[in-house]
Amino acid sequence: MPVGRLAKRCRSIGIQLCNPARSLCLASLLLLSSLSASGIHRVHHVFNQTSGLPVARFNSAAQDTEGFIWFLSAAGGLFRYDGREFRHWAEDKLPASLNIVYAGPNGEVLAGNETLYRILPNDEAEVVSGIDGKPFTAVRDAAFTGDGRLWVALSDVLYYRDQYGGWNLLPLDGFGTHKITDLSVSIDGSLDVALSDCVLEIKNDNSVRTIAKPDLRDGGFVSKVMAHPDGSFYFMEKYPRYGRIMQSQDGQITELLSIKVNLQNLVLRGTTVWASSDVDLFAFRPGESPEILRNNIDIPAAGFLMVDREGSLWSCTNKGIIQYPEPETVTWDERDGFPITAFIRLLKTDEGIWIHAWGYLSFLFSRSDNKWQLKLDQENPAWLCLDGKGTIWGHHDYSHFYRREGGRFIKLTPAARGDMHFNWSQGSDGSVWIPAAEGLWLTSLDGSPPRFLGNPLGDDVEVDSVFEDRKGTLWISSGNMICQTSAAAVRSGKRSDRSCETLTGTQEINNPVELEDGTLWAGSETGGIWRYAGAKWEQLPGYTKFPSRNALVDAAPSGGVWVYGDSLPVRAISRTDLPDGWQIVESISGWQGVPQAPISTMLEDTDGSLWLGTSSGLVRMPAAIRNIRPEPPSVKPAALLVNGERVGQRSSIQIPPGNNQVELQFAALTFRDRSLLRLQYRLNEGDEWVDLSDNDPMLRFHDLGASKYAVEMRASLDGVNWSGQAARIDFEVLPHWYVRWWAIVIFALLTVAVLYMGYRLRVSVLLGLERQRTRIAMDLHDEIGSGLGSIGILSSVASSGNVDEEKQHELTKRISDTASEIGSSLTDIVWSLRSDKATLESLAYYLKHRADNLFADGRTGFSTHFPDVWRKVNLSLPVRRNVLLIATESLHNAAKHARAENVTLEVEQAERGDWIMRIIDDGFGLKTGDDNGLGLGMQSMRRRAREIGAEIDWTKDNGHGTIVTLKFDPQAQERS
Repeated sequence: MPVGRLAKRCRSIGIQLCNPARSLCLASLLLLSSLSASGIHRVHHVFNQTSGLPVARFNSAAQDTEGFIWFLSAAGGLFRYDGREFRHWAEDKLPASLNIVYAGPNGEVLAGNETLYRILPNDEAEVVSGIDGKPFTAVRDAAFTGDGRLWVALSDVLYYRDQYGGWNLLPLDGFGTHKITDLSVSIDGSLDVALSDCVLEIKNDNSVRTIAKPDLRDGGFVSKVMAHPDGSFYFMEKYPRYGRIMQSQDGQITELLSIKVNLQNLVLRGTTVWASSDVDLFAFRPGESPEILRNNIDIPAAGFLMVDREGSLWSCTNKGIIQYPEPETVTWDERDGFPITAFIRLLKTDEGIWIHAWGYLSFLFSRSDNKWQLKLDQENPAWLCLDGKGTIWGHHDYSHFYRREGGRFIKLTPAARGDMHFNWSQGSDGSVWIPAAEGLWLTSLDGSPPRFLGNPLGDDVEVDSVFEDRKGTLWISSGNMICQTSAAAVRSGKRSDRSCETLTGTQEINNPVELEDGTLWAGSETGGIWRYAGAKWEQLPGYTKFPSRNALVDAAPSGGVWVYGDSLPVRAISRTDLPDGWQIVESISGWQGVPQAPISTMLEDTDGSLWLGTSSGLVRMPAAIRNIRPEPPSVKPAALLVNGERVGQRSSIQIPPGNNQVELQFAALTFRDRSLLRLQYRLNEGDEWVDLSDNDPMLRFHDLGASKYAVEMRASLDGVNWSGQAARIDFEVLPHWYVRWWAIVIFALLTVAVLYMGYRLRVSVLLGLERQRTRIAMDLHDEIGSGLGSIGILSSVASSGNVDEEKQHELTKRISDTASEIGSSLTDIVWSLRSDKATLESLAYYLKHRADNLFADGRTGFSTHFPDVWRKVNLSLPVRRNVLLIATESLHNAAKHARAENVTLEVEQAERGDWIMRIIDDGFGLKTGDDNGLGLGMQSMRRRAREIGAEIDWTKDNGHGTIVTLKFDPQAQERS
């Protein structure tokens, strides 16, 4: 909320923040003496059990060449961190005694204590083989030098692995006690070795020289060593109850710090050396005294240190893993003496930084040792302003004005009782316009007290802010109204015309800022940013993309304006040629170590550093941090899961078809501020890049179509510059088995075979039909043709006139009988072709009907023996026709030739689904012809039985009659 409006609201509920009576309520908060305020608080992130880790105590960390960070806990195991997930690695392959991890070239990672293990992909690990192929024992330390060699130190022996994988001993005879305590890689990639009583440097040609040989106290030994870019070396000395940090340069050893703690680690970040103990952190900057960060006061804990590629400082402690994104950005808060962190305005003078806050004024200045010191004094003015000559003016509400001279504030008389607002601004002549509840005040250039100019907006209107532009126009705001008038007229006390405009959607307008192009920008409460380009005030289009509608605008000496409020600042320049109306050229974020907190005021210092008044405290960000432009993060494949099961990384990954869910996990390896992360992906090379809606590098697909996929992902921290090489995961979703090539070939062959079989079947059917037609034709010829011929001959004879009447009568009867037989035969043939007569039962009763007609004269008795209950037995057409003709032939023979007294037709079922038909007569018995004892009729019946695969037999009934037995399959087809 803008300070003027908030002041009004405070007054409305009876809070007099700038009244002399405030000393009664704030006296216990204000410090009357100077306070040391070194600015030791840093933005940090803690990873422990709440982050999914099983333990809080961690021992070591290292970042591999791909960018993954490995954390090792002797109590919990090894974890790989990709910014999103702590993945427990080789849980069942590594012993619990490991407490240090190393990273080498080409992604090589080792973990160990007394034995070294090589970390492999897919959650695997193996023991590192040493001399004679046996594992190392009693390993003290290890390191990878710039030439790629792995060095392993035992208690008093040093080995290195050459380019061929062989191990070599490097003698250290003549150097110290030979008890190795630490290995470290130097700036040039050589090896620095800490022995218990000296420090050595080993070059790439294996030459050894002594760097430092300190005078050790009783029980002390050298424990750590580290090279600095300035050519010096830092090293630790440990003693039973305390430790020292030393610097050796050009043979001269200097003690930097002696403290009663257990020293642990050294690490280089830029030109700052960071050291740790089991209690505190220490920062050694060239030319400055050491900075000490106290455990539980300034930092959560201290321990093993590591600096990642982005410059974040990591500390492995017994309270979790602690990340400091930017430890050079510091914060002062209530722990440093501020009663509250509700800041209003920051001023920079030759004396230091003046901080105007609610209810008090403080002063931050730099001491000779480069440390900052904070001074609070309740007798100082409640607020300040600065004129063009560098003079500080102040005021107590309802009291006096002040002017600072000679390092102190001078109270001015007479008293100027009133309620002063805070949106003051310098005029064109260097004087200061001061808005107040009752109107405008203006400071003087001759040192006399400010003078009251009245209220250009009218006595009933309260002035919130005032600003004079380069054209001499005075801009005055009240609530959501902003007016312009002549600054010269107001300064001289003359009346001047004014024009006012209401900015709809705002509650209060803050001081405008004039840009280099002459446009005016103004922030507002709830209304965003407004711009005046010579005609009217218009809302800036691009501000709709800004996170907060409550905006403050300040001039930026580096160009453009700073825009901030409930979100972190951005620096923008006017671009009327762009749709947004502006271009953001700089963004402040957690990357620079700034807390994610609302900002009420900010100041860009002459050296480029930034001062931010936030609700979390006063923040100073050095200029060097502003100038860092983060590189696009690298992206690596992390995991492929199919239906929830992790698939090991390999060259060929095949996924079965059907209902599958594929999850692709990538690692976007940035750790400072992942809120900046932007991600894009594509399914195959050459496709358009697609934006991910969040910064989680994970893709899920359901029921992917059968194809080969090469899914790529890339990352950016600014949306402009992207990863140079995208990460890629290749896999193939297999088609269903019935659409694979071999299945298609089989289906094609089967189709050809089926078509061929269909063709052959059709040919067979056509041949069968042709045979049927032939058989029917033959039957018609046999049964009808000969009869018709006989009728023709008999008719010729009967009509010749050469026969008597009796003979003619006989011929006529024979013609009639022959015609009747022809009719019966034709009826039999037609009946056998009817599909509705296709059952065995129909055939049996049709034969009974035929027999009844044959034996209608009563001279021969006819009977049947059929099943009591007929099963539905369908007959194929050949069976129906041939069985009918065989049976009618047999019945005809019994009726015509046997002279039998009784004829019986029997039908019964045989085994295996066959049926038997018998025609039994008690006549004369069998008669044979000249063809092997068989008559022509019997030959015909045998031929018909053979056509359907039936068995036919003729036997005598008790030596007299004839039994014709036919055994047949009802579904038999005609045989060739």
